[in-house]
Amino acid sequence: MGMQDKTINNALLALRKQIILGDLDGLDHVEALLRMRGVRLRQVHKPCRNKARQGAMSRMVLQCLCEGPKSVDSVAKCVAKQRADLPPKDARIRARHVLNNLSRKGLVVYNGRVWSIVLDAVSDKVKYAAEAAGPVKGQPDFYAA
Repeated sequence: MGMQDKTINNALLALRKQIILGDLDGLDHVEALLRMRGVRLRQVHKPCRNKARQGAMSRMVLQCLCEGPKSVDSVAKCVAKQRADLPPKDARIRARHVLNNLSRKGLVVYNGRVWSIVLDAVSDKVKYAAEAAGPVKGQPDFYAA
């Protein structure tokens, strides 16, 4: 009992993707086999790596809020200063997203038009997050002795 055509095609497509993403040799041969089998070659997209480390945006927002309550626009401006590669519109979207996530975790609270840190319940978490981020460019280190 042999392999089905669909299985062979999928295996060749997976191999092609692996060769493209890994910059390996043999792409011409695999593509020739796929063309012989009549398989349409689709573009393979390389995943883009996020320039921010995991949790970096949350730390930026928390450090920004350490100065006091701020609106989403103020937080977005603070984030945009630190991330020059991020357009202002995207900075606002990400700031709102991070603020909502931090709110669900109980780290920040929304009061009318401004966001602020919940100091009584999570001051150690905020302090740890701010220390882990290190000094932010253009802002003082709030927990320096």
